[in-house]
Amino acid sequence: MGPYQPDMLEYPATKFGSQNRRFQKKWFQKFHWLEYSPSTNKAYCFYCFLFLNDINSSNISALVNEGFDNWKRVNQGKTCAFLAHIGSVASSPHTMCERRVENLMRPSQHIDNVIHVQAKEEKEKNRLHLRTSIVTVRWLALQGCAFRGNDESLSSSNRGNFLELVKAFAKMSTEINEVVLENAPKNAQYIAPEIQKEILHIMANRVRQMIRKEVGDKVFCILVDEAQDISKREQMTIILRFVNNHGILTERFFVIKSVSDTTSLNLKNEISNVLIHYDLQVKKIRGQGYDGASNMRGAWNGLQALFLRDYNIVNIVTSSTKCIAELRTAQRNEIEHMLAIGERDFGSGANQIGSLQRAGATRWSSHDDSVKSLIAIDSILMELNTRFNESSMELLSLSTALDPKNSFDSINSDDICKLAKKFYPEDFTMQNLKVSTLVKLCQQLTESGRSKVYIMLTRLIHLILTLPVSTATTERAFSAMKHVKTALRNKMEGDFLEDCLTLYIERDLAKDIDVYSIIDEFYVSKSRRAQF
Repeated sequence: MGPYQPDMLEYPATKFGSQNRRFQKKWFQKFHWLEYSPSTNKAYCFYCFLFLNDINSSNISALVNEGFDNWKRVNQGKTCAFLAHIGSVASSPHTMCERRVENLMRPSQHIDNVIHVQAKEEKEKNRLHLRTSIVTVRWLALQGCAFRGNDESLSSSNRGNFLELVKAFAKMSTEINEVVLENAPKNAQYIAPEIQKEILHIMANRVRQMIRKEVGDKVFCILVDEAQDISKREQMTIILRFVNNHGILTERFFVIKSVSDTTSLNLKNEISNVLIHYDLQVKKIRGQGYDGASNMRGAWNGLQALFLRDYNIVNIVTSSTKCIAELRTAQRNEIEHMLAIGERDFGSGANQIGSLQRAGATRWSSHDDSVKSLIAIDSILMELNTRFNESSMELLSLSTALDPKNSFDSINSDDICKLAKKFYPEDFTMQNLKVSTLVKLCQQLTESGRSKVYIMLTRLIHLILTLPVSTATTERAFSAMKHVKTALRNKMEGDFLEDCLTLYIERDLAKDIDVYSIIDEFYVSKSRRAQF
């Protein structure tokens, strides 16, 4: 779009006295705003014609209204009619109209582009605002801190950890201060408790997806335990034990679920539902670990049997880190009571926990103590026999055939073959089992044959490593639960507790989550008014 400037061989002449004068084509080059109408044989100012009506000006020349055709007045130096129309000041009506035309002709000033730029700026502000909330939520979750305060009103001197931390960010950055809290739109402040929980849930799900990716299609073991939280709810935690892609044995906290019905069948359904939800195949389980010292020991035993029956999980090793601690605590309490009532003597080396009391010749109480100590020992033996039955002992014994010391010097091909056939029949083909009988001849094998043996040994070692030898990780999870769900936070619901624990325990995964990917997922998860 621009002024009409026709390229004519000869423009019509107008008689001025004794001379004929006409419009000159060269004027177009000097006055780019000039346009010519062949039908009226007059010149006009294109800029003023468009915008002068919007500018209050009493100096309206013929170039704007009826048209200019006094060609004699053009070539008169400083008194030229065209120069007079332009004016000598930067704020002349013509100059103001020229600026408007330039803005109109500039693509960046088009309405759609202006709106786009404004939308982009608003989008960047919204992303900064939400990014501040995300970083705040993650920091509080990683530290196991409470989010809310007792009084979050504007007049409160302590509005809770979340709002106070956002305020701290705002004080350190003018850019952040301009888009958060009271400076944010009233309908999109993104500081409500529901928003905090939604952000936390997205991050916790991202961590669980990362763990699921670590497991891949490999076999794994589940470690399960239960404990009461501060609100007296039974909480069941599930830990995944597996060998990752780097050959490193890994135990990851996966979920914690509140269980009101602690029957074996319900526990099995709860565990199965969790695994199915994250596309973890139950048939990939190669071991179960339950804390036998739990008050739900009968339920755990029944749960083991249900998984064995339905999914052919052949290897079970149950263990407990609680037993020794509980035994020592009971023994310590009893000794303290005996000392208090005078039935035991103080002295160096006396009353040692875990040692047999020597029977005295004159004190019958010492005989009683010795008998009690023997009954502790008997209980431990019974506990060991329960935990390590014949099948478990055979599994552990055969596993020693894979001892890597001295370049597998103690390797036993018969034991390896028996281990694979009896305990892992579904993980090896008959061809692989036949290859295992050639382990002793490994030095004489071709490179291809040796590689088959090594592949099979690696697979067996990974299977053995997944065996649950301790439930220490579940105990650490419950220790974290006590830190997160305190007396002041005893009303935390199940999903919020689970998400908090996921970030708190698996902090090495949570701290590397890309904040911008959380923003994108937050935006698409629901219909949002603001643009991100």
